Amino acid sequence: LVKMIVDSLCPMDPIEAGEIYRMEKYKDFVFQAKKVGTFDTPEVQRMLKQMRKLTVELAEIAGKEKEEEEKTFEKTSSVIDRDAKNEWWKDGEYDEKKADEANDLGSKCLKTAKERKNGTKNQRREDHEHAFEAYTEAIRLEPKKAVYFANRAFCALKLERYVIAAEDCDNALKLDPKYEKALTRG
Repeated sequence: LVKMIVDSLCPMDPIEAGEIYRMEKYKDFVFQAKKVGTFDTPEVQRMLKQMRKLTVELAEIAGKEKEEEEKTFEKTSSVIDRDAKNEWWKDGEYDEKKADEANDLGSKCLKTAKERKNGTKNQRREDHEHAFEAYTEAIRLEPKKAVYFANRAFCALKLERYVIAAEDCDNALKLDPKYEKALTRG
């Protein structure tokens, strides 16, 4: 979902965008040179030739870098799932019991926030923040349980962290495609 949003905001390949930008700047320079009557001067012609040469060089460099990235990606994609990324919360320590304890702590924090009807908004926000941290710990310790992602998504919504909430719902649905809480929160 997040990737779709980003792609819709920036659908163009950065290399292609750079080429278009440089070509537009080149055309603008030509237009301005003609406008002020300096287009036919040797100095302007030399600059135009240099701009074309550098534009071609940049396109070649970008093309080579893209090829190298694709080759590297192809080599590693057999080992790493294409959609996988190194999430900041994964460090390799997996412990289901501790994960359940962290999840329970998050639930207690949410219960405290709910019970604070007369409490200030900051107190409830602090409770949601503690729950968010607890669910993050649960995910770190056991990243294969959809419920942990859905619980953290709930806290992220309360904390107005909408991108995180969407990502967590996507992760929960990858683990359990029929998980209703993740469907409704996403």
